[in-house]
Amino acid sequence: EQGGTITGISMLMPGVCLAQIEGPQRLIVGTLRALQQPNGRMKQLSASIHMFLSVQDTPGRCFDAYFTSPVKIDAAGASGVDVEQAVNMIPEMSVNILKLGRQLSEMDRGMRDDATENLKKKMGDTLPRIQDVLGLTQCNDILTLEDFFDLYYSPAKCLGGPLDSEVVWPLPPSLNF
Repeated sequence: EQGGTITGISMLMPGVCLAQIEGPQRLIVGTLRALQQPNGRMKQLSASIHMFLSVQDTPGRCFDAYFTSPVKIDAAGASGVDVEQAVNMIPEMSVNILKLGRQLSEMDRGMRDDATENLKKKMGDTLPRIQDVLGLTQCNDILTLEDFFDLYYSPAKCLGGPLDSEVVWPLPPSLNF
């Protein structure tokens, strides 16, 4: 935990904002909850919010600050993404964004400002394709933020009980007080 700060990036692309957030779990959950507020500005601006990946207990951070960057690319239609493609796409996309964070963190401020202003030109090989990001947001197998919180707070109920089954793992013995 780096103090109580959030680091990462929000990449503003045509039709979508892709964000990578790093920080203490309590701050990230609070930030995600703020995005979900019914009368909040983000809820008014967004048709939907999806959670592609959540990783906890990482050994360190890739971003040393929080960046917001408009990505100057042409608008595109969503690619058709099925669950098998999503399983491969999401980790690769996440790793590339983390590599982007490492690259930005190694730059001096002037170079970093230039890179975030011209992200596509300077670091295009690490950026996900807009078609893939849009495709993932339209894939029924990708969790919405609401689905993510249902699973996060009550995994056994959310999945219809399979996590509360000895098929998944043997139940521990009952505690007696």
